[in-house]
Amino acid sequence: LASKFCTEVSKKPDLPTRENDLPILLEVEKLNDAVEYISRYAANHENEEIGVITQNDNVRKKFVNRLNKMIEGNARLTLQSYSNKDKTCNNSDEMIFDKGGMITVINKQSCKGLEFDAVFLPELQSISVAPNDKDQFMMEMYVMISRARHMLVLMITNEGESQPAILSNIPDKSSGLLEYVYAK
Repeated sequence: LASKFCTEVSKKPDLPTRENDLPILLEVEKLNDAVEYISRYAANHENEEIGVITQNDNVRKKFVNRLNKMIEGNARLTLQSYSNKDKTCNNSDEMIFDKGGMITVINKQSCKGLEFDAVFLPELQSISVAPNDKDQFMMEMYVMISRARHMLVLMITNEGESQPAILSNIPDKSSGLLEYVYAK
């Protein structure tokens, strides 16, 4: 999937040699449905390191607040978050990586160079891709998608009947690159 977003033809990534499940494009009805999906996954995979990569700081804060409430009482899960604009979250030196049970919520600007067992990309419907910004969108998606070691879930919240515009920039069902899941 990541190679579909790679804009530099000469630097296309090698295909992985290991087999994993297909990445998922999950369409939910409400933001809380996405939060519940992530918290349920984390509770069932406490040995994994989980990354939640958001489009902006407002979405990051929403997920931090809601995930904190959802995992409250589960001593085997820890939530951490970083944003260089938000002094109330973890300092970058305090962040813990490569440890199971960690849920890290960060902005797309902070994800480069990191890897997680499972990566969730919520609220993708909020991305607007202008024709002259297509390369920027492709590069950002490539970086975010390639953070996943084993599990990748692209998430769209769709409260209405129409298809979110972002779907025209993501491989469709027939590509065989994504499993489309509707949780409505």
